[in-house]
Amino acid sequence: MRAAFVNASALGDWKGVLAQRGLDYSQIDALLKVPNTMGDTYGHQVIDLRKFVETVETAGKIKNRSGMSWSVGLASNYAKRGKVGHAILGSRTLGTAFHRLVKYYPLIQDHTDLNLKVGESWTTLGYRILDPDIWPRTEDALYSLGVFASFVKTVAPDAWNSVEISVEADKDLIRNDLSDVVQTNVIYGAESNAIRFPTQLMNRDFGLLPAVDNDAINRLSRLLTEKTRKLPMSDRTRHLIFQGLSVGRVNQDHVAKELGVSRRTLRRKLAVEGESFQSILDECRIRAAMLEFRVSPGQSLSEMALKLGYSEHSTFSRAFMRWAGIAPQEFRKLM
Repeated sequence: MRAAFVNASALGDWKGVLAQRGLDYSQIDALLKVPNTMGDTYGHQVIDLRKFVETVETAGKIKNRSGMSWSVGLASNYAKRGKVGHAILGSRTLGTAFHRLVKYYPLIQDHTDLNLKVGESWTTLGYRILDPDIWPRTEDALYSLGVFASFVKTVAPDAWNSVEISVEADKDLIRNDLSDVVQTNVIYGAESNAIRFPTQLMNRDFGLLPAVDNDAINRLSRLLTEKTRKLPMSDRTRHLIFQGLSVGRVNQDHVAKELGVSRRTLRRKLAVEGESFQSILDECRIRAAMLEFRVSPGQSLSEMALKLGYSEHSTFSRAFMRWAGIAPQEFRKLM
């Protein structure tokens, strides 16, 4: 899976808050000087997502200041995200803003699952970096959720006490009561980081910037299509597998349908890249298992196997043994 990138303007959020509080932001400047190796197609500098998250994890804990990452997210200036930011902030309603955010987020950040589930009473915006090798990422989650929370707080400050925040990490790993930071209820050990709020807020007026025209939206859609088409089929397959592991959508039929090709075409295109669907699925499952050992150390191996799409605990153990050269039980003891 190729290296993931994020729009460098995200670092500007951090530099601004750290400077305002008189804190050291030299590591932010250092990361901004990393050469742009992606050749971003829509005119913005990008930086390596892994390095960004590592920097955020360090900066978020600077001088043990609890809530730094959340504060940076709340203070973020999404207008600096270029055309995508203007399209989002120029939305007429909060609902339109979040729908545009989800659709065009791949132009801001790679290898990330951002999804919006709109129910009759409640709406949930979920955020999760799909690359299981990027961990820890708790401060990045709080920063990103802080950005999304700023949208909700802008249009409905009166409804904040009804909002609920979920984070991937267990409370023992965070070592802080985040409810004191975010000023609302927090759920730990969730499938993804998320913000849940009353659906009626989706109709609230937004429009933080002048509205963009249809031509601007169509240009973003073309950029998104162009970026997707440039990705190797194997990477697009990995993305969908990581996205679907926790909800059981990892079979070849589902992936082929999402990619808009037949199973036969998918197999052929992967073979051209020297890959097979089964080998990619096995790789993704084991990498996801490594993350599960870190995120949920108390989870039983049977639960983990089921979560990763294995019908039998023994099948998972054999696959893990082939890949890691050690039984999952022994690997857990080593960790």
